[in-house]
Amino acid sequence: MDKYISYITECRVGHFKDIINNSSPDHARALSESLVIYATEQKLPIRIISGSLHENFWSPITPFFEEYFKKNDPNIKLEIIILDNTKDSLNNNSVYKFLQKYTSPDNNGNTKVIIHGGIRDIIVTNQAHFILVGDSAYRKETTQNRSVAIASFNDPDNGKDLLDSFNFTREYINSPPESAHKAI
Repeated sequence: MDKYISYITECRVGHFKDIINNSSPDHARALSESLVIYATEQKLPIRIISGSLHENFWSPITPFFEEYFKKNDPNIKLEIIILDNTKDSLNNNSVYKFLQKYTSPDNNGNTKVIIHGGIRDIIVTNQAHFILVGDSAYRKETTQNRSVAIASFNDPDNGKDLLDSFNFTREYINSPPESAHKAI
């Protein structure tokens, strides 16, 4: 694991274009932590599409989010889409509660976190899960097995595709059903 962490740190610091494979929960968490560190260092927005914000995965990463919130300009945000944000799935979710603290405006009217969500239909529930930092650093799950993914710290082509996917999904979830289906 130490070699893997050294490699992703080298890719992060060097802004390498390497495509990094991961196929274990530990690798997935290390990559996600490193992406949040990268967002903090580079002062970049973070966009996440998550199925249900699994606590086992995201909880160890919350200290990195805390650092991100402290160090970044208030205009740089974490925006997250939780595909299954039913009350049952989030009522006792400590990560969701942690993020909720940052959705309220501060004294200057700035929010640090924007949360979207809700299952609308099969199009949204089959959406790939990912974390995108800026427009070129990401970790994207490639199968329904959450720990199998690819990542990069400098891949503008895949980054653009993920940003487009995020924006489409956000618009789709937040629009009335009739207009959303017209967009498809």
